[in-house]
Amino acid sequence: MSELIGLILVFLWSATKFMVGVAISMGYEHSFVLSLLLTVGGGMFGIWFFSSVGKHLKKWLANRKKNKAENSETPQGIKINKQKRLIVRIKQKYGLVGIAFLTPCILTVPVGAVAAGMLFRNKAKMYAYMLVSFIFWSLVFFLPYHALDLDIKAMLPF
Repeated sequence: MSELIGLILVFLWSATKFMVGVAISMGYEHSFVLSLLLTVGGGMFGIWFFSSVGKHLKKWLANRKKNKAENSETPQGIKINKQKRLIVRIKQKYGLVGIAFLTPCILTVPVGAVAAGMLFRNKAKMYAYMLVSFIFWSLVFFLPYHALDLDIKAMLPF
């Protein structure tokens, strides 16, 4: 039962916070192939789920903004924050490749999925780039871990 819980945890965490899924997989000492399958599969599930939710969220926000603007006398503008600026800067400089590359480690899966879904129309291209990115980052972490036979638990100070 504990092994099944570990598999589910890695998959679900990889769908939201990819790096947490990677760490949990190392903690459970999953095999190289199983680690890749769970983290990449979970990440892609997260991209599909959050890009689908993002599409509906975009419609809901547009309706809400429209209703708010009709009921308010003050103009409603876009609120800018550091994360939005970062996403726009990445889109302008590197396009979908940049967003896909940074999604697993920096942007997180929900933010990357919603940003890519709203900024780029070609969903097949988005899924392909995200898949390559998840495979790349999984290999970056799991190849050294399994090739060098690292014991993460022994390295932790607690």
